[in-house]
Amino acid sequence: MKRLCFLFLLLPCLAFGHSLKMDADLDIGLFFTEGACGNDWDVEKLGSISWTGKLKGSAAFQPFSWLEYKVIRNVCFGQTHRRYRDESDQLRWAHPEMFANRSEQEHMLKFIINKKWVDPYYLYRSENLLVGEEKAGRRKRDCNIQDVFGYGLAREMINTPDTKLNLRLTATHRIKNEKFEYTFQYPDFFGGFVVTYEVQKRDFGVEWAAEYKQRFNKINGRLRSDLKLYQAFDRRPLREWATRGKQPLEVNWETDFTIKIWKCLVANLNFALKYDIEEVDKLQWRQMLNLGIGYSLP
Repeated sequence: MKRLCFLFLLLPCLAFGHSLKMDADLDIGLFFTEGACGNDWDVEKLGSISWTGKLKGSAAFQPFSWLEYKVIRNVCFGQTHRRYRDESDQLRWAHPEMFANRSEQEHMLKFIINKKWVDPYYLYRSENLLVGEEKAGRRKRDCNIQDVFGYGLAREMINTPDTKLNLRLTATHRIKNEKFEYTFQYPDFFGGFVVTYEVQKRDFGVEWAAEYKQRFNKINGRLRSDLKLYQAFDRRPLREWATRGKQPLEVNWETDFTIKIWKCLVANLNFALKYDIEEVDKLQWRQMLNLGIGYSLP
């Protein structure tokens, strides 16, 4: 199914590659952050130093005046060193732990009918998340994969060299594949023991998305904001979902503001807001001020 979708989306671009019109942008950065995280303000216990690598880019190809193919790629990886107090009340640094190894790609085939109104499109999105942690001699590695297939309508609200705002409304079929792999560490003469648990959940729903980009040329700044609201309706099998009644609205909002300080030295402010009852029944948010090395392609 996935291969057919990729082939369907790539054929127009491969067949008419000599006449493609391309519009691309790319942000690459490696950032270092010192701060605190958790659900209280005990900084000595929860202080941390993190390094994070991020890549986010998009490219749009237009082989015909009425057809556009757009691909978006988002990758994030990193490590965190946390600080804690040991039994003798001394501050220590824990071993590095992996977090938020996220990979997301989106492919959209849009039929341009009338830019003053709306354009129909076909969409495929794949999201992967890898998390590793160690607790009491046991290593746990989760792999959550989500695939989204959808049809919808898009509208360009603003399209200028410095400002862009796009809105989308999509009817979706979403597949959630969750895989939990537990590795128990025993002495060598016992060998290893691995338990893998997999579950697949499906739903049909509606997604509303807004993508906003703004350049601030006077300060060498750039703002990128993505908001997605998702409402699931028909869920199968129902026993695998966190709620049996009406599914709450899912919210995923991420905003990045980057300023170029000197050459490739950049400062980045990231704000994210997320609510998904399938992960945790609380509103999740984070804000980070990063300093690192980055590059932006106009």
